[in-house]
Parts: sequence; structure tokens; C-alpha cells
Amino acid sequence: MRTFTLGSVPDRKFVMIEVNGPRLRVTEGKSDGSTKRSEKELTSEAEARSACERMARALISRGFVEQTATCIRVHDRNMSADPRYMERAMLAGVRHVLADPVIAERARGRERFIRACMYVTIALNAYTNGRRQRSWLWLARALVSWPPQALDSRFFGALVRALVGPAVASRVRHAT
Repeated sequence: MRTFTLGSVPDRKFVMIEVNGPRLRVTEGKSDGSTKRSEKELTSEAEARSACERMARALISRGFVEQTATCIRVHDRNMSADPRYMERAMLAGVRHVLADPVIAERARGRERFIRACMYVTIALNAYTNGRRQRSWLWLARALVSWPPQALDSRFFGALVRALVGPAVASRVRHAT
């Protein structure tokens, strides 16, 4: 599936093109929420892909921008359930992103804040997976990396969870 957008948020239009075998499906949407769908059965998948490419070029020539798709890998096990695996993956992701020259330029001066936010995310993941002690390590790292993080509501929520533990946090959540 390929998605294209045109315009800014309040007036944004979008077009989604899907190829499924010899079938070409196009969904057009407007900012008012209305959508128009059309489907065309072509003689082969190759012909459908070719029609998709032609349509994509036409949209781009009219000013539409193709949106990048996110790739999600599927594992035999849930990788978020292994905090050490997630820690390595998330930290590597932040290092990789901050090494990108375009992003590094945009993030200049906020690298410590970005890392601190990632440390809080890692702490929440550890807590969620029953590793409350490990969440303390990451919350401390967040504070060392960016002391103003202590004023952030997400940090405060993670800290309270780590302090009171899952039993109390669960009772409080269900009482409200």
C-alpha cells in the first residue's frame, strides 16, 4: 500500500493505492472526512503494479508527497517482554537516529533530553515486565542525563509506579 498526502493538516487530502494481485484499489480522502473508493480488476499483477506506478508519478507531479511506511518485524517471541533486548534495541535506535545528519541538525542541543526520554521509556518497559528494580536504574539515568526531566509528567508517573509497585498502582488505577 502506498499513501500520498497533499496540503497542511486542516486542508489535507490523501490518496492510498493498494495492489492485491491483479486488483488495484484507490482510496481518496478529503479533510472533511469524506472518502471515495474505486477498484479496478486488471489482467495481471504486473499490470496492476504498473498502473500503481503511473498513478504515483501523476500524484507526485500534482504536488502530493508519498508517506514513508513503517516496517514492523514479527518475532517468534514478544521482544518487548525481554527488557535487556529492548534496552539494546531502543538505545541503538536513538544512536542511529541521532547519527543521521539531518536529524542531528534538527536535534542539536536536545540530544540529552531525547536520551532522557528514551531512558524513561526503557524504565516503563522494565516496570511493565516485572523488573521494578531495573526501572530505577533507567529513571536515575534519565535524571543524570537531563535533570529537568524530573518535572516531566511521564517521568513523574514512571517514578510513582516504581515507588509504589504494581499492586498499589493497579488498585489506584481501578479505584478511579
